[in-house]
Amino acid sequence: MPYRRPNIRFARMPWAKGMNAIVPLGSTNAWTCVLLSGLANILLLGCSRVVVHPIPERYPAEIAIQKVRELGDRNGDGKLDLKEAQTFPSLVATFKRIDSNGDRLISSEELQQRFAAYESMPQLIGTSVEVYFKGRRVAGATVTFTPEPFMGDDLQAYVGKTNTRGVVPGFERAEQPTGGLPLGFYSVRFESPSANLNVVRGCEIANDAGQVGIIVFVL
Repeated sequence: MPYRRPNIRFARMPWAKGMNAIVPLGSTNAWTCVLLSGLANILLLGCSRVVVHPIPERYPAEIAIQKVRELGDRNGDGKLDLKEAQTFPSLVATFKRIDSNGDRLISSEELQQRFAAYESMPQLIGTSVEVYFKGRRVAGATVTFTPEPFMGDDLQAYVGKTNTRGVVPGFERAEQPTGGLPLGFYSVRFESPSANLNVVRGCEIANDAGQVGIIVFVL
């Protein structure tokens, strides 16, 4: 199946006035994950409920890349095309960014470059999530960030629930609030029986610009 780049248009969101929010419209993937910059760490820190757990130990880059190849590289050429990347929702979501040379393949070298970028980033990023489904904010939805299998052994999921504004202000791990989400690649499940919503998307938690923000999912 040939790789086709999504046809994406950009528009400023009126509800995000003052936050410099740019949201892609018309994605062929029918969803969007975008960071709204300019929020301070104080949004998630300084709260007496927050328990800062030790950051889970993820695989070194070399082992993570080996796991990606073992689980996703079906033809054994050492690279992942878009079809093979579908093994990992997060790699589908970030395919274009990781494919730095534009050859429509993700190579071990490109994955190594991506993991190397983590070295200059904070290991825990304060993150909120905003969820839209069928053009509306979704209240009461459970949002679960599960680390991809190549991130590490027995890494626990991070779970949150949207409030009346469709926003997950924070996440819990092992039923304890956390101060953010660790760097890495995640499969993200959205569940809401009342909205007839049960879908999985992918997302990378990273902070290339050195800022915290809100991740907006348009499902």
